[in-house]
Amino acid sequence: MMRLTQLAGERDGVGTADRRSIVLTWQHTVRVADGTVLRFFLTDADPCEPAMGWKPATDIEFQHAYENALFDPKALAAGELCANTHRIQIPLDALAGTGGFFWSDGAHTAGIMTTNGKAPEDCELHLAHVPGPQVIPGAPHVRVSLLVWKPLDPEAPGDTTRGLPQVLQIREGTTPWQVPGVILRPGELLLSAAARAAYAVGLELPNHHRVLATDFRRPEHMTLVVDGGWVSGADARTADGHFSSCRCHAEPHSRRWAAWTELDDVMTRALHAAVTIPLGKENR
Repeated sequence: MMRLTQLAGERDGVGTADRRSIVLTWQHTVRVADGTVLRFFLTDADPCEPAMGWKPATDIEFQHAYENALFDPKALAAGELCANTHRIQIPLDALAGTGGFFWSDGAHTAGIMTTNGKAPEDCELHLAHVPGPQVIPGAPHVRVSLLVWKPLDPEAPGDTTRGLPQVLQIREGTTPWQVPGVILRPGELLLSAAARAAYAVGLELPNHHRVLATDFRRPEHMTLVVDGGWVSGADARTADGHFSSCRCHAEPHSRRWAAWTELDDVMTRALHAAVTIPLGKENR
């Protein structure tokens, strides 16, 4: 993450600690010089609170929580400073605006900064209201799913006039069909996890990397959908439905192209974002 002090320092040469009060505004919504609107949100499953969700925070509250999350929360409570190996941070350019991101301390506290002026719920970044506090032992279960799609018209991959593209699904044995994915390891970079998911099915990640959709409704079982790109050439002309098993690794798995109507709401949102949001919007 580029700290807020660094953001301002790059623009006006100010980045030292003694100018921090100039950089942080104590406001929830901050408009920067280029017109970008930053909004800050936190969630904290307080045992005294019956429900949790994204709550507006000031920039300095967000910065303080972000910095605390760098350290192990249990050790911090005991007055010790130890690196938090369960902490995760995820770019959300395709959902929350260029530079938007999500972070979590791996326990109860998490934050989102949007740069498109919207609240997380308006960016499809929902947290379900759940009764009572949640106890999440250890690191959260984070699944990184890789969305690989086949355009209906290989000559015009972004054309959705005939509907949304088909999506690659895999399974081992008689397990349910699902898009390729892996569980994020403690301390692992999101891109490394996505690369593992691609390698497991004999694919390579595209040059552009972006998170297309997230599911934070159950913080102990989060899902992140990464853009795996679209296929062309012979792969794009493969017949619909189930095709030959892949033996690129020791454990063979079955593959198929599934219609978008067979996807859940998270994957449908991810597919829609992959097709309709140009890559150029993430690179100013």
